Amino acid sequence: MQSATSSYKLYDLQVYSKNQLAKWIAGESDVNADWDNYLKELENVGLSHYLEVKQKIFDRYDSAE
Repeated sequence: MQSATSSYKLYDLQVYSKNQLAKWIAGESDVNADWDNYLKELENVGLSHYLEVKQKIFDRYDSAE
């Protein structure tokens, strides 16, 4: 279940990041002016939760060796 949840979060994070990157490249948005909002939105999309799930999966794998 954790893996499926993290896959959905990863997809959402990738979509948001790629869209924002495209805006920066196209000049529709300024990286320096929007960076803090970008980080906040990553949190809203679920970055911390995604990292927690991935860390638990890694820890479980690491302890099994």
